[in-house]
Amino acid sequence: MSARTIRVLHVEDDELQRRMLRAQLATLPDYAFALTCVASEDGAMEAFRGGYDLVLLDYHLTQGNGLNCLRRLRQLDTSVPIIAISGKATPEVAADLLEAGADDYFSKDGLEPEALGRSIRAALARADAWRSRASDSDPDRTAEIGKLFQEICTAFAAHVGPDFLTRLDRLEREARAARLTFAQTLRLFETACEKIDTDGRPGVAKKLLRPIMLEIVLRLFEEAPARA
Repeated sequence: MSARTIRVLHVEDDELQRRMLRAQLATLPDYAFALTCVASEDGAMEAFRGGYDLVLLDYHLTQGNGLNCLRRLRQLDTSVPIIAISGKATPEVAADLLEAGADDYFSKDGLEPEALGRSIRAALARADAWRSRASDSDPDRTAEIGKLFQEICTAFAAHVGPDFLTRLDRLEREARAARLTFAQTLRLFETACEKIDTDGRPGVAKKLLRPIMLEIVLRLFEEAPARA
């Protein structure tokens, strides 16, 4: 069986790093990588419109910003695998990249062909599975769902304001300092909901505010039911 050809957009402004990554990709026998290299954020956006199976994105770029580039790419395509690579290996950088839509993150110092290969195979498999399911769906219905997502997200962002995140961060800090259990956090949330006037409709506030509880649970407990 011939190797599967993977069209790769490599966003990297250092020629040495380009060559090193090309050599690492050559060690993966199950794929034949067709690389297109660009050196800037704007160059990535222009080239990306040609269609790619995989994006390898450097965090630091001479022109533009890797994190911003990632966000812009995700606006164009939500399913293409994007693996970020950075010389600045900090948990904060990794968290920002993953939150913005990267499938995986690697430090240049610790980048090994085996780990990169596993990440690429997993990311491509996820993308293949997503596209397989998407091909069976009604495109008109998918478009309508996307429109509803946009409307809901826009309405939420317009009403909460930037101060909302500041207060949410403070709530997280205070809850951590108090070492609240999951059960205690849940009771505090339900008590707060009970005090909110929803025109005499019991339970409405709790349903509307459930995303806030979910965000707190993810921040504090990750897998809250196992720690309840």
